[in-house]
Amino acid sequence: MPRKNWMNDPNGTIYYKGEHHLFYQYNPNAAYWDDMHWGHAKSRDLVHWEELPIALAPSPELGERHCFSGCCVIDGERPVIYYTSVGEFEGSKTMVRSGGSPDAEPVRMGAQQWMAVGSDDLLTWSKIEGNPALSTAIHGGHDVVDDWRDPFIWKEQDGWHMVLAGTHKHEGCIWLYRSADLSDWQLLGKLYAEDHVILECPNVVKFGDKYLLIYSVIEERAVKFCYGPLSPDKRLIVERQGYLDGPNSGYYATNISIDGDGRVLLWGWINDAARGGLDVPFDWSGIQSVPRVIGWSEERGLKIEPAKELETLRGRSAVKQSFSIGGETVDTGIEGTALDVEVAFRPTAGGTFGVKFLRSPDGLEETAVEVDPANKRVRIVRERSSASGRTDASDVVQTYRSDEPTVSLRLLIDQSAVEVFVNGESCLAARIYPIREDSRGLYLFAQQAVDIVRFQAWEMKPIG
Repeated sequence: MPRKNWMNDPNGTIYYKGEHHLFYQYNPNAAYWDDMHWGHAKSRDLVHWEELPIALAPSPELGERHCFSGCCVIDGERPVIYYTSVGEFEGSKTMVRSGGSPDAEPVRMGAQQWMAVGSDDLLTWSKIEGNPALSTAIHGGHDVVDDWRDPFIWKEQDGWHMVLAGTHKHEGCIWLYRSADLSDWQLLGKLYAEDHVILECPNVVKFGDKYLLIYSVIEERAVKFCYGPLSPDKRLIVERQGYLDGPNSGYYATNISIDGDGRVLLWGWINDAARGGLDVPFDWSGIQSVPRVIGWSEERGLKIEPAKELETLRGRSAVKQSFSIGGETVDTGIEGTALDVEVAFRPTAGGTFGVKFLRSPDGLEETAVEVDPANKRVRIVRERSSASGRTDASDVVQTYRSDEPTVSLRLLIDQSAVEVFVNGESCLAARIYPIREDSRGLYLFAQQAVDIVRFQAWEMKPIG
């Protein structure tokens, strides 16, 4: 997260000359949504980050009010940013809310796709004189396309490809375009569409001759995926689909980069909506998730796990092998507010089981990750996450696919954030806001008998 103020969508994530660059939606003036700029940070190891000067700021002299989300690519030796410029332009309309409040009046503003060219160190960016680089006129005979935003670009043998989200009639759409030079674009059609929703932040990764599409859905507050080949008219033939992260989790608006080893890194914003009415002073809002490494298996489907570099922060640990619990809650002996936990359960009877953390000695403040193997479901239970009674106490729920008898969990816990990875195939995230200083315990629990095949937990060292 930045030192202060508001952060949301990761933008322009790219691995360049041995460094990971993360741009992001940023309000430099307050800890709420407004006045969108592109913040910038970089890292060599995905763990230690250097905050850099703002990359893009609105150009009010050109009628620009916000620099919305987009992507960064390298065209030969030329760094290029494509982003959604929001202002009082004709054409597509984009819906945002003023004042950063869900209850604020909606503001409708024009949206175009603008281009900026960067210096070799990615620190200085100049918007081209010919902006907009792309306007809704490209849709030709189609009716007006609204909510047109969030360009994502990748390269194939036949040139550059770009996806943009935009609503058309009753559909939330992902539109597909192609260009030989990043300047002159051709509309290929609707890659994907869903009825009566607004889609955002599309990302595409090609595995062999098939495509993985990742996108966010406003109405569900969720990140979803679809996978399959393209039809002759450039529509995605969906063979598999699902939630990438649990709906209502606060994980949203992803972006993708590919590192020097060919790993596909997934970035996402985890917001503070769950803070609710917690009445404590904050001078910042919004964090980035840990970098997730994603892949695809034709047999198992989506593969997802945290980047291994995070293991360098592991400190003191506790290890327990091959023991059983049942109908009880067991203290692991590990305490802390920043923990890395790996545990593998093998149920021998019915019932749920899981992990409790940030738990007070009396159990009145705690968060739980609960596994229901009968329904292949995992929940982050926030009913008692904050003794304040003012935060979001709803569950975050996700499913998993594996039929294996062992269920493996990886938990990354950091003060007010938790990310959970299940069998390396699904994940879910949540914000939690414990207020008691003694809420530091880590426990295992089970309704009925369950074998713990493997358990290890580490206290996480500070990054600074």
